Amino acid sequence: MRKSLSVIAVLAVTGLFLISCEKKNINYEKIDILTLPSQTARDFTTTYTDSGKLELVFSAPIMERYEKTEDPYSEFKSGIKVEFHDGHSQPVASVTSKYAIYHENKKLW
Repeated sequence: MRKSLSVIAVLAVTGLFLISCEKKNINYEKIDILTLPSQTARDFTTTYTDSGKLELVFSAPIMERYEKTEDPYSEFKSGIKVEFHDGHSQPVASVTSKYAIYHENKKLW
């Protein structure tokens, strides 16, 4: 009797295991890879110098660069901050924005 109960239990567990392994259809959304940024930078700062003298400091919370488009561009969705130093350690002027875009081929902000 115990053996037949053990066999029935094993068959029941095996049957449940096979039933639970059905193929599931998952539909994934298609993404055009050309619409994704090729580079992303977060909380970055870039320093420009000329002949060893500090000219400007450029910073942004996030930059997304799109190189695979016909007109490559960099987008700064959270804004930018630029400090002009003119060779001095303290900035002589600054510019901030809430949003910016730079078109690389045209060299246009």
